[in-house]
Amino acid sequence: MIEGEPTILIHNGKILENNMKKTRYNIEDLISELRQNNIFDIKDVHFAILETNGRLSTLPISDDQTVTRKDLNIKGEEETVNAELVLDGKVIKSNLEQHQLTAEWLENKIKEQNVSLEEITLVEYNPIDESLYFDFKGDNLGKDKVDISDND
Repeated sequence: MIEGEPTILIHNGKILENNMKKTRYNIEDLISELRQNNIFDIKDVHFAILETNGRLSTLPISDDQTVTRKDLNIKGEEETVNAELVLDGKVIKSNLEQHQLTAEWLENKIKEQNVSLEEITLVEYNPIDESLYFDFKGDNLGKDKVDISDND
C-alpha cells in the first residue's frame, strides 16, 4: 500500500529508477504488473503510474492504441514474451541458455551500448526478431520529464 500520491514509474518507455526506489517497487513486480496490463514490451509504455492503492495504471504509447489487427480483420502472428537477460545489473544465465545465447554475445551487445553492466537496469530479448531492449540506470529524460504531483 502506497500513501500519498500516484508515482510515475515509466515515462516514454524509460524506467524511472529514483521513483522505483522511493516507492520500494522492484523491477520484477513492475514487469509482472505490465504483463497483467497486457503490455509485454516496456518501450510501448507512455506512462506507468503506481497508484496509492498499490495497483499499476498504464497508458500505452498512442501509436499502439489506435488500430489493431482485429480492427482491420487481419489475422495476426503469434507473439512471444520477452526474456529478461539482465535485471538490476545482474545477468540471468538461465534465460541466456534457454535462448541459446552466450555470455560473450551479451557482453558484446552491452559494449555496443558503451555502458557497463552496473549501469543497466534491464535488458530484454525478443526471440521473434532477436532485438534487444536496454533500460539504463539514471536515464536523463531532460525536457521529457513530467511531474504529476500536487506540490508546487
